[in-house]
Amino acid sequence: MDRVLKALDRISTGRNLILSIIASAIVVITMAMLTQTLVYDVYGDALMPDTNFGYTFTEIQTAFDTLGQEGLQVWLQVHLLDLIFPLTYAFAMLFGIILELRAAFPEMQKLKLLVILPLGGAISDYIENALIATQAISYPNLSASVIALASAVTITKWILLYIGFAVIFLLIPLIFYRKFKK
Repeated sequence: MDRVLKALDRISTGRNLILSIIASAIVVITMAMLTQTLVYDVYGDALMPDTNFGYTFTEIQTAFDTLGQEGLQVWLQVHLLDLIFPLTYAFAMLFGIILELRAAFPEMQKLKLLVILPLGGAISDYIENALIATQAISYPNLSASVIALASAVTITKWILLYIGFAVIFLLIPLIFYRKFKK
């Protein structure tokens, strides 16, 4: 783990932070536009699972029923962009955390383990995407247990990301405090 943290520390630059934020924005905007125009405007507006904190079998079934088999196939194609998005936001968050920790607590290297939060969030996002994709592919034969597991993974994703953002936002005043204290 020490080697990974050192490698992440080396590549954590302001330029890489900005690039990963821009990449995240481009992917999410493109995905939103394509989902709206190619899926929701054509097949019906449905609340898809990865934007919710959690969901039930009935909510997924309703969303999938709204889109139908053809709409789900188009949604799956558009949603391929979600293979890139977790990577971009995870790197943006971890670059931000490392850069903030360098400024606030340069002597406390162990705090860099906080990068586990966005990495865990991204891994959870990938697992969630895979589980939901299996259900979209097998529609109308949905599995209540797979959807329950996907919901639990989605909740885990959001918890890790919320804590990660809390760390990012809490470090900002600490940086200012330490700079003005000097």
